[in-house]
Amino acid sequence: MNTIATNKHNWVTILIIAALCVACAGVKKDDDPDEPDSGGEEPLVWHPAYPVDDFEQQDDVIMEGTGDWITYADTANGAQIDPSEDIASGVEPGGPPGSEYAMHITGNVGEGPSYGSGLEAFFELDGDEFVPRDFATKGNDGLLVWAKGNCKLSACVNMKSLVPIAAGGTCDETSSSECWMFHCTQTDEVLTDEWTLFEMPFTDFEQADGTTELDLSNIVSIQFVQASEICPEAEFDMWIDNVGIYGGEEWEEVWALQK
Repeated sequence: MNTIATNKHNWVTILIIAALCVACAGVKKDDDPDEPDSGGEEPLVWHPAYPVDDFEQQDDVIMEGTGDWITYADTANGAQIDPSEDIASGVEPGGPPGSEYAMHITGNVGEGPSYGSGLEAFFELDGDEFVPRDFATKGNDGLLVWAKGNCKLSACVNMKSLVPIAAGGTCDETSSSECWMFHCTQTDEVLTDEWTLFEMPFTDFEQADGTTELDLSNIVSIQFVQASEICPEAEFDMWIDNVGIYGGEEWEEVWALQK
């Protein structure tokens, strides 16, 4: 066979192989009759080390069953938040793919500097005293959350040693200037109306002022904050879902409660 004929034969072979590859690539996994139909959206695989809440229970209790969601607002500054009392009423239909319910909060950040408005989940109370969770070895990478809205996503992890004694912590306000100075982080950009997954590493959480290092063995709550420096608009509207702590060893005892 001469060189031209040989080259022609090779190109025909390549084209046949290419056509077969395109045909193979056109076969979708969804065409498998054994695969469930997800309605065009892949369901979420949500399995953090520590599941805070997926809101599918439609209540204000965290998934471990030992703590609750609360909201707060600096009313002296004109800030307000809804829901303010019946927190479970904020759980509404909707969420990322595979989720039926999510937490929805709205409100106003008020005017000027303040501690703003927020949504907080505490892990456990023993009487009037917070009981911390040890994320130093289990779930020690960061905070996992899906969110959408019109403000930046600002999150804090709160140490018992920074909560005043009168509020259930161990911080003595008569001798410490760092009470209430929690470790926080926030996104660079404002949220959108599209659900987005955020992994917020604990290494990014820091005090706005103060010298206390973050102690992951001493965490009593997490919170999502809305304030004037975070929200470009006075009125905020935020959804969150599938909140958890990721990385490290799994909290098997908490996941066992979901079975």
